Amino acid sequence: MEDCSEILLKTSDSIEDAIKVLNSKGLRIALVVDNKDKLLGTITDGDIRRAILKKLGMDCLVEEVMKSSPITALSSDSSGFIISKMKSRNVLHIPIVDENNILIG
Repeated sequence: MEDCSEILLKTSDSIEDAIKVLNSKGLRIALVVDNKDKLLGTITDGDIRRAILKKLGMDCLVEEVMKSSPITALSSDSSGFIISKMKSRNVLHIPIVDENNILIG
């Protein structure tokens, strides 16, 4: 699994912070976690576009625009299952979590 530390955000980060993360890594997704790396949500380019259309400011917090029920896979899931899930949901990335929703990769 890939190291995702460079695409992590906190709920207290701003949309501007999210844009910087999205732009710097080019993965089109950022992961929102708490202080114990529990996955709280995701932010994508689309979430940013929707925030702009709602005329939310760059200082708006990511917790206001993040997807709080992201598609995830368990660390115990097979790679075949994860790929199938990605295809069926038409997503490019799926955060891998443990049974306590702690981010693994």
